[in-house]
Amino acid sequence: MGDGWKSVNRRLKGSMAFGAGWACYNARMAQNHHGAKYASAPTAGLAGTIPKAAGTISKVGSVVTQDNRVTQDNRATQDNRATQDNRATQDNRHPLGPLIRFERFVTPTPARILSGVVCVAAVALLAVAASLSPDPAGHGTHQQLGFQSCTMMVVSGIPCPTCGMTTSFAYAIRGRWIQAFKVQPMGAILAAVTMFTAIGAAISLATGRGWRLNWFRVPPHRVVIGAVALSIAAWGYKIWVVTTTTG
Repeated sequence: MGDGWKSVNRRLKGSMAFGAGWACYNARMAQNHHGAKYASAPTAGLAGTIPKAAGTISKVGSVVTQDNRVTQDNRATQDNRATQDNRATQDNRHPLGPLIRFERFVTPTPARILSGVVCVAAVALLAVAASLSPDPAGHGTHQQLGFQSCTMMVVSGIPCPTCGMTTSFAYAIRGRWIQAFKVQPMGAILAAVTMFTAIGAAISLATGRGWRLNWFRVPPHRVVIGAVALSIAAWGYKIWVVTTTTG
């Protein structure tokens, strides 16, 4: 808007100077040929035109000034909003980064092959669980695959840490999650992890992107300790269930 105002101002000033010069020339010519009466008319007309032009210039200048002020206010408001949004986003971000990242693989072809293998393995495990009938006793379902009974259970009457895992998978694949947790809580958790692994591997195979856990926020030793603690707790629960049922 500033450049436009300067251009208008220059043109108006040029027009006024030309008009003034032309009027003086006419006045002199009129005095020489027709007298002072004829010469006064252009001068009077110019005297009325100059104030009008000055008023127009002042109005244009006021409008330009108002537009510039509005534009500056809008820009300041937008800058303030952008600054506030950026600060809010930075405040919500963890200094160590997000917990889980969905990133593109650095080596897409090998990563997709690995994703395909993981997906096939997980789906095969779930398919085997679906082919088995869960044992009502809560353990021993693995014998349908040709395996022997649990030696620890036979000798001492106490289930081993993995007793009930196959039965829990068989219940989980059928959507009977409550029964799966009752039989073996750790088996139900592993069944859920297997299902999510199959879905995630299929997505990675199709998109060439994968989920990565931020180990700076979740130290590996805590993950190991948590998994061991869950396994021990689930085993203790299974021993309690078996002893109270048989007793």
